[in-house]
Amino acid sequence: MDSLSAVKFILASTRIFSIDTTAITLGGQSTGGTIALVLNHLLRDAGMGGIIKGVIVGTPSITDLKSITSAQQSPYPSMKDADFCPLLNWPKLKWFETLKWMSLSADTGAAKKDAHKDVSWFNDLLSAPNFKDLAPLTWIGTADVDPLRDEGEAYAEKLRESGKNVIYKRFLGVPHQFMHMDRALGQGREYVHDVILHARQCLINP
Repeated sequence: MDSLSAVKFILASTRIFSIDTTAITLGGQSTGGTIALVLNHLLRDAGMGGIIKGVIVGTPSITDLKSITSAQQSPYPSMKDADFCPLLNWPKLKWFETLKWMSLSADTGAAKKDAHKDVSWFNDLLSAPNFKDLAPLTWIGTADVDPLRDEGEAYAEKLRESGKNVIYKRFLGVPHQFMHMDRALGQGREYVHDVILHARQCLINP
């Protein structure tokens, strides 16, 4: 919700930011990618969906982990296969999951209930109530050795089933944070190239 407020402020402050408010792309990596996907829905609901020409994200977190106590309970093979992955694994994901909901923990009673209702589908993007009229292009990059790989691809498939132009690409042999290793990894350089290419396409051909 903070991100939604920030985007609205930027769009209302053209003198400060000097941007074309009729054609924007949203993007991010990991949790930033998740937020970008959520914003695609929220801006559409706010009547601003027409200005979003594309959403470009890498290795997003999509599904709810609250009800799962181990990686082996996940329906996604990538979660099980990367149970002990050194950079992002099950214990770290559960730690992030706890942290994610701490912002609501101070609320009590009706306020807490309303807060959880407001963000009800944020915890599992596959349960978003409406996949219509989203950005005309979504690009999702996933990492082969990443517990979040399969859920990111599942979200891409759900978008595709809704009739959207969706491109998703699995970068082989690399972990969750591979795009930060572009000096050492060819896959990281390829990721950066793809992000620039698709962002440019969204804005040149809105």
